[in-house]
Amino acid sequence: MKFGIIGSGSWATALAKILTDNKTTIYWWFRNEKSIQYILNRHHNPNYLSSVHFNTTYLNLTNNINELVNAVDTIIIAVPAAYVASSLNLLKSNNL
Repeated sequence: MKFGIIGSGSWATALAKILTDNKTTIYWWFRNEKSIQYILNRHHNPNYLSSVHFNTTYLNLTNNINELVNAVDTIIIAVPAAYVASSLNLLKSNNL
């Protein structure tokens, strides 16, 4: 099963860590390309749970939410409730 995580905060980071520690490759959506590059270079989220390090072999990081949705079987929405609608509004209608 292919998992995707929408969000980049503490909850999303914790879920990503659990999945990747179990050798599950995931897709993980970030709004910010700088955060993606930081994780790829330094192996941890610069803003949340920064002591948690990732084996980036198991990470497919993207700032394209539609890419994530098209690539996975299961989507975990891990954004604050106030931002769920604005995050999901980025989806193209064929992904709904």
